[in-house]
Amino acid sequence: MLLGVPQPVAGRTFTVDVLVEAPADATPLATGSVTLQWGDGSTSTTATLSNSLVTAQHAYASAGGYTITASYSGDSNHSAASASQPAIALASAPAAVTLNMFGDSITYGEGATAPAYAYADVTAATEGWTLDNRGVPGDDSIDTCQQINAVEPLPANAYNTLLTGENDLRYAMTSTAGENEYTNAVTACAVWLATTQGVARTTAANAANTKTGTWTASTLYTSTGLNSTVAGSTLSGSITGNVLYAQMTSAMTNDYTVSISVDGGAAQSYTPPVLNYAGARVSFGPYAVRIPLTGAATAQHSVEFTCVTPGSGGCYVDWFVGNGNVNAGTPPYLWLATPYYTGQPGYPESEYTQMAQLVRGVQSQLAADGLHVYLADVANWFQGPTNPSCMYDEIHPSNCGHAILAGTFINSMNVLLANAPAVRLSTTGTHNFGYVGAGLTESYGVQITNATATAQPLAVVLSGPAQFSSQTNCPASLAASAKCEAVFTFAPTAQATGLETATWSLTGATAIWPRNGGTLLGNSEPSTALTLNTTKHNFGAVALGSESGGFGLIVANPNSAAFTGSVAISGATTQYKFQDGCTLPIPAFSQCIVTAYFAPTAAGYQTMTITVTPPAGVSVTPGNVITLLGAGQ
Repeated sequence: MLLGVPQPVAGRTFTVDVLVEAPADATPLATGSVTLQWGDGSTSTTATLSNSLVTAQHAYASAGGYTITASYSGDSNHSAASASQPAIALASAPAAVTLNMFGDSITYGEGATAPAYAYADVTAATEGWTLDNRGVPGDDSIDTCQQINAVEPLPANAYNTLLTGENDLRYAMTSTAGENEYTNAVTACAVWLATTQGVARTTAANAANTKTGTWTASTLYTSTGLNSTVAGSTLSGSITGNVLYAQMTSAMTNDYTVSISVDGGAAQSYTPPVLNYAGARVSFGPYAVRIPLTGAATAQHSVEFTCVTPGSGGCYVDWFVGNGNVNAGTPPYLWLATPYYTGQPGYPESEYTQMAQLVRGVQSQLAADGLHVYLADVANWFQGPTNPSCMYDEIHPSNCGHAILAGTFINSMNVLLANAPAVRLSTTGTHNFGYVGAGLTESYGVQITNATATAQPLAVVLSGPAQFSSQTNCPASLAASAKCEAVFTFAPTAQATGLETATWSLTGATAIWPRNGGTLLGNSEPSTALTLNTTKHNFGAVALGSESGGFGLIVANPNSAAFTGSVAISGATTQYKFQDGCTLPIPAFSQCIVTAYFAPTAAGYQTMTITVTPPAGVSVTPGNVITLLGAGQ
C-alpha cells in the first residue's frame, strides 16, 4: 500500500511511505526491498524495508500527471507484490514561500525518527513551502531572539513561526527579571518577524538616523544596534503608526537608562532589568518597549532616544518601528505558539499554563495593534502526559506528537490563508469515483469563487482517458466575488477496464487556494458487478472487556436491477458484534451497510469473515470474502 502520498507540485520534493503488509497480519514481518518507479522516466528508487516500511522522496521536474508504482521484492516467507497510485504535479507551482521556523530542540526535530516526520518538515511539505528550520536544541526564547535579530533581511515572501517551550520554563522564566523579561523577549521576537523589512523597520545603525554625541556598533547586536557611553548622546529617526515598538538590550549587569521622546514631547525613561539566570547561553537579551501614540495608524512621528545614564557599559539601542509600517495583506506573517505541558518532574502544569497565557497576551496585543501575528495554540491541542504514546521522552514528542504539532500549525495557517485574496476551490486533491458499472455515470463538482478584488481569467484543463469529461459554467473571466462551478464525470463504456486516472487544474488566475487542481480516479466494472468498499479491516489492539468503534462494510449495487443474493456472516462470532443493515434485495443503484464491532474476551489476534454470495452471473469487486482482524490485550 502507498501511504500518505500528498499532492506534489512541480519542482518541490515530496515524501512517499510504502507499507508492505502480509495477508491477515501474518508473521514474520516482511523483509527485503521496495523499488519505486516514479512514472516520469527518472531513475527508480530502491530502499530496504525497516519494520515493513520504507520512505522515499522525489520531485517532478515538470507539471503533469504521473503514476507511482511500488514493487516489493519478496522474501523467503512472502511473495513479491506491487501497487500503483496516481499522483499529480500542479499545472503551475504557487509563488515561492519560505517558512522560517524558530524554536528549540522540538522545532529542530528531536524525537522524530527522521527529519521528514518532524513537525517543521511536515508543515512545510504539506503546504508546499521551502523550509528554513532555525530550531536550536537547548535554546530558550532569549537565545532565539538573538538569532531572530541577526536575520536581516528575511525573504520578502516569508512566513515565520516561534514555538516556546520547556527551556523557557527552566531558564527565561527563572531569570531575575522573571515574567517581564520572558514577555519582553517574546514581544521583541514577534515584532521583528512580523514587521516589513528594510527602511520600514529602522535599525539603530541605519544611516538615515540622526545622531549626536558618540555612538558605536553594538557589541551585542552588532548587525542592528548602537552603543553610547556618553551621557546625553541622542539617536533620532521616524516611524509611521499609532504604536511605537523599540528594542534595547538587557544584560547581566545592566545599570543604564534610556529616555524616549515622540514628536518632541515629554520623554519617558526606561532602565532594562538585569538579566541573570542559570543556563544562560548569552549574557544579554532583548528588552522590548511598546508605547501607544495618539493619531491615526498612518500618522508620521519623530522618535528620539537619549542615553541618560550610560552606567558601566553604556546605553544600547537596537531598533524601532511603528505599526503603520506593516503592509496589510502581504507577508511576512508570524505564528506564535504556546508551550505544551510535557509532564517533566518538578515543572507543574500551572507554570506551563502561566507561560501560555503570557504568549497569548503578546499575540493578542500585537494583533490588536494591526501586526500580522497569529496564534498556534499548541497548549490547547497537545498535552504530553495525556498523550504518552506520542512522547519520545519526558520532553520531546515522538512521530505522532510531531504530527499533532504540525496539524496545529497547518490548521491555524489555513484559517488565515483561506481568507486571503485568491480564487478559492471548494475541494482539491484526489477524488475517487469508486467502482462504476459500464453505462453508468458518476459526477463530482468543484465550486470556484473569485475572492480577489479584480476579475480573474479562468480555464479548466482536464487530461485523461475518454471516460472522464468536464463541464463548467465559468466565463473566460470571472468577476470579483463571482462564483461558478466545474463538474467532472466518470462514465465508463468498456467492460472491466480497471483503474482509470485523470488530472485537472485551472489556468489563468494569479492565486488559487488551497491548491490548484487534483486527481480523478475511477474503476470501470461490468454492469453485473456488486462492489464492496474493502475486503479487509483491522480493528487494531482493543482492551479486553471493551468494544472498538464500528466498521461499516458498504455493499453497493451500481446496477439497474435489484441484487437478490445473500450476505452471510461466517466463523466464530463470540468476539464480534454486528448490526446488519443489509435488507435484501438491495435496490438498483443503492447500497446497504453491515456494521461490525470488535469486543475481545481473550488476548491475541482474533479473525472472522463476512461472505457476500451473489447470484449466478454477478461478480463482486474487489472480492466477496471480507476478513476482520482484531487483537485483544
